[in-house]
Amino acid sequence: MQGIGTLGSMPSCKRWLIVFVDRFANVIRCLLRKVMFSRKCFAGFCIAMFAGVFLSAGCDTQEEQDDFAEQASRSPENITRVDASGKILSEDKDDWRTAPVYVGEIRVDPAMPNPAPIGDFITIRVTVTVFDAVYSPLRLRNLHNNRLQTLSEIEQASDPGAYLFHVPVSLIGPVGLHRLLIFDDIGEIVSYGDVLVQ
Repeated sequence: MQGIGTLGSMPSCKRWLIVFVDRFANVIRCLLRKVMFSRKCFAGFCIAMFAGVFLSAGCDTQEEQDDFAEQASRSPENITRVDASGKILSEDKDDWRTAPVYVGEIRVDPAMPNPAPIGDFITIRVTVTVFDAVYSPLRLRNLHNNRLQTLSEIEQASDPGAYLFHVPVSLIGPVGLHRLLIFDDIGEIVSYGDVLVQ
């Protein structure tokens, strides 16, 4: 399941790094010409330093997001056991984590109930904490016959609040363990977790 994390058309970290190195080299040349105390050079040096901090932070987040997407593409392993009232009985630390690009902006509660009887529904609550942080719609998907299949959508999630995915268990698949993935509208993975259909 390669490429579930980001869209190929988005700016790459390498391109930003090349731009930063080029700009930083210009500032160093300026300093080497012994005009270090002129306002133009000093301002350029400050801008380059701030840009470097922001760009390196952006690169780190993108690398973390790529790692997160790779982990999401693995086969399902365990579940967070949750009763029908939402009480967590046992936790799988890998399930329902928030993606690095959405940390502090979105929280995903474990699917409930889990395990899920085949004739029942599961509910997954998504809490948005920041205005316009989410590229809507959010889509709940699973891997079915080597293809991502959309199970449910939250059309609009740009305002802070709680939103629900409510899905018939029969849509998830046959009896067994299944990985569910939540994507935003630009294809970034938001969260993932495993559900046991009984």
